Amino acid sequence: MGKVYAAEHVMMRKRLAVKILHRELTAVPEVVARFEREAMAAANIEHPNVAAATDFGKLSDGSVFLVLEFVQGRNLRDEIAKGPMPVERALNIARQIAAALAAAHALEIVHRDLKPENVMLIEKGGDSDFVKVLDFGIAKVPIGENSDERSGKPITKVGMVFGTPEYMAPEQALGQTVDGRADIYALGVILYEMVAGVRPFSSKSPVGILGQQLSKPPPPISERVPGLHVPPAVEHLLAHLLARESSERTENAAEAVQAIDALLGSTPPPRDRLFTIPGGTPPSSPQNPRPSSPDLAIQVPVVMPVDPLRQVLPSSPATELLGSPLEPASSQFRDSLEADLEEPSVPSIPGLRGAESQRFHAAVDDIVDRTKHGLAGTFEWIDRLRERLPPALREPLAKVPSSVLFALGLAFIAATVLGLVLVIGAVVGGRQRPESSPSASAASSSAPPASASSEANGDSKARASDEELEGAKRSGAGALAELSGKYPRDPRPLVSLAKLEVLEKKHTDAVATLGRALEADASASKDPELASVLWTTAQAKDSSDATFALLEGAMGARGADMIHDLATTNGVRKDVKQRADRWLRSETFQKQSTPALNVLVALELADTCRQRHALLLRAKNTGDERTLALIRTYEKKTGCGKRGHDDCHDCLRTDERLSEAIAAIEARTKK
Repeated sequence: MGKVYAAEHVMMRKRLAVKILHRELTAVPEVVARFEREAMAAANIEHPNVAAATDFGKLSDGSVFLVLEFVQGRNLRDEIAKGPMPVERALNIARQIAAALAAAHALEIVHRDLKPENVMLIEKGGDSDFVKVLDFGIAKVPIGENSDERSGKPITKVGMVFGTPEYMAPEQALGQTVDGRADIYALGVILYEMVAGVRPFSSKSPVGILGQQLSKPPPPISERVPGLHVPPAVEHLLAHLLARESSERTENAAEAVQAIDALLGSTPPPRDRLFTIPGGTPPSSPQNPRPSSPDLAIQVPVVMPVDPLRQVLPSSPATELLGSPLEPASSQFRDSLEADLEEPSVPSIPGLRGAESQRFHAAVDDIVDRTKHGLAGTFEWIDRLRERLPPALREPLAKVPSSVLFALGLAFIAATVLGLVLVIGAVVGGRQRPESSPSASAASSSAPPASASSEANGDSKARASDEELEGAKRSGAGALAELSGKYPRDPRPLVSLAKLEVLEKKHTDAVATLGRALEADASASKDPELASVLWTTAQAKDSSDATFALLEGAMGARGADMIHDLATTNGVRKDVKQRADRWLRSETFQKQSTPALNVLVALELADTCRQRHALLLRAKNTGDERTLALIRTYEKKTGCGKRGHDDCHDCLRTDERLSEAIAAIEARTKK
């Protein structure tokens, strides 16, 4: 419809964006009217998360222009293309979009074309993901009842469809009258795409996508992206945002903000997220003072970004909230959590006396006190402590997130306590050990060294107990690395460590850790948690090469299966799909893949009916459920020709080879 120029106000020296309608379109009244509606919408929605309009008018040649806030940042579409986001980051972005929508809907303005391309992320107030919603070009604006006031003709005719199919609500796709709930549906699609890396529906044509949106509910992320774990409460929220019937959807954007707040926590830690609220920040008054230290007693469960962190934190009534539907915490839950925190039990450590004992108990008391106020309170305390450090320490730590400092502090305390316990145990054990007799000394001298005995008995291949593994998960990365050193042949601590590294976006480190796990035990390739980590790192740009090296090598046949999934799953980054597809055509794939996958890929790559006919004998002998699903499509006798009425596989009707292959695979897979 026009062009957008970067401009500078000559008096205020302020950068602005100027959108100018193409001159030839100024002769089309409907287009000019829509441009005016965009100006009205952008000028009237006063909200930090909406790109504001500051001026509107006409040039001497008749062109219409609109002056907008200059937004310089990252497009949300480009961020989504990098792969699935951590759940907390996605919720932070979705919450700001919802707040912007709430401000628009309060004026009865419906965006109607909300999509990642119309959302920018900028750096503001310490928040690198501060949202700006753009482009109200096809918005439904109530001014003049959405009609051209000069002619009295409606701009949008009944049954006319505007929007982008992938993000269009069912009622919008049908050309029905829409309200703010159409934007709520688009918000749900965007949140789904940020978390999963793919949209809920995909098809080769817009009509196919609209058909799916109208005929079936959106699939859970666990079905759409196998191996990606999302908290049930987030799935519950998405189901409400994406309901087919608008009456079953979240009622309005303000409710969506409240729902996301329930997941994120009502008051985020400073320097972590900068939130806006639908109606602006309410003024403080003596009657309604703004709380300076909000009650954070139940923020531990809702700050958790993704389900795997349940394995990192100690089990408590708080962590159980992650598995429940989206609803406010009950008073019974609040009471039980407070009871758990009121009487912390400090274990007695034998051998510690005087000042050492006092320092140890003081440290434990301080940790318990911080836990009472939730993780957010702890992060605030860390920020205040950091400001009091000497400049030599304060400056290097200025950019280190409080959450990282908190984790490092916990790891240091855990390592210190463990070291003290081991030293005290050794001292106490030495005092209690009876003096050795000559006979005992002789026996001892004739016995092999302990390490040699352990090697002979196979102890070097022993696995950590479930209790040891769970304890290390709760303690963090340092404890998992230590446990791996203690049991070098047990890959499970390394897999758990890699999961933590992925959560911290250390994708390259995670791949290296999994490489060590596979060296420790090649059977780890069958671990679904290991596969889940590799699925994520394969689509991250900084770790894709290293991941493919593992998939094409140490992962063996399981790696070949995963590369096939990357090549054939919708929503995977284009360059990753292309790389996976090239490998499926290589000799290495032929050697590494199972016979079942080999024949499946051969059938998928076959270009002619004759080639598929020749492969049916192999499919009969080695095919699995995936091959069965593919060759069943050959039974259909239409789909080719100009009108799609011709048989695509007529050569398969000359004998019984297709039916025999189907029967043989069915019999084999049922066993």
